[in-house]
Amino acid sequence: MCASESVYRGVSRVVWGTSISDLNKSGSAQLMIRMEEILASYKHGGNVSDNEVPSIKGGILKDECDSAFWCAFASYRKTNYYKKMKEDGNLDYIEERNARFNCTN
Repeated sequence: MCASESVYRGVSRVVWGTSISDLNKSGSAQLMIRMEEILASYKHGGNVSDNEVPSIKGGILKDECDSAFWCAFASYRKTNYYKKMKEDGNLDYIEERNARFNCTN
């Protein structure tokens, strides 16, 4: 949604820190579509490509953003989250995040 809105509003550059995948692995529900995919699919009427979509730069202040989201989404990580992360082989991701990010209330 943010990617689409950036096109409609004429935003020339979008900078982000945390990827959709990391947001989802942190416990937040996400549409698993990367901004690059959305921008590449944008067409004017008649299926005309648009060369004026925003430029994008990701990973800016990644550690700070990852920490903020990991801590903010702690309450979303319920039993089903841990079960699915285990099934997908992602328990190491959880351990790494818990070790790196000190979440205090």
